[in-house]
Amino acid sequence: MGLINFFQSLPRAAKWGVYAVIGLTAYFGAVEPALGLTLKYNGQADAIESRLAVLERQLSERESNLTDLSRGIQNHGRAVAPDTVQNRGVAVRTLLRDLIAEFGNLDSWVFESTVLGFNSPDIEREFVRPGEELVRLVYTFNFEASPEDVAEVITRIEASQAVQAITSVRIRLGGQDQRILSVQLIMESWATQARGDTR
Repeated sequence: MGLINFFQSLPRAAKWGVYAVIGLTAYFGAVEPALGLTLKYNGQADAIESRLAVLERQLSERESNLTDLSRGIQNHGRAVAPDTVQNRGVAVRTLLRDLIAEFGNLDSWVFESTVLGFNSPDIEREFVRPGEELVRLVYTFNFEASPEDVAEVITRIEASQAVQAITSVRIRLGGQDQRILSVQLIMESWATQARGDTR
């Protein structure tokens, strides 16, 4: 009880000083750490919110990219890594033989192929094994057929995975028959071969 009596005997200003000390001690002992923790957790929450916003944007972009990829696969087919020159040539010749067999009325087919160097280090790094190089195979086809058959042949070639692109189509009226078209079709395909192979 001595402490209470001592406190009561203090002048009013001293009592206010004691109250101030108790208040400051309580503030710095409890409130200040609580504020510090609040600020710390608010900062962490802001960082998490920012990270979540980035992840949400990335997820949205990923979904958009997957939609674009799906649309691309639907429109153009799956991407196929290049095959060897020999295998790719067989695939194109098989495609042509099948078309000739199906459209027996295709006249005057001429098949030529040339191998041209294809210089793209980025693509080669992605698709070509060490010791190989990427080459572009160019095929020229000349034939005569009806307009309906020409359209179907071009559609089939364009849809084939053996051919990467049709780079040129020239169509003119054929000989005497006005219903026959003369077509020159140039297409290309990509393949791999041993580096330095000039076959």
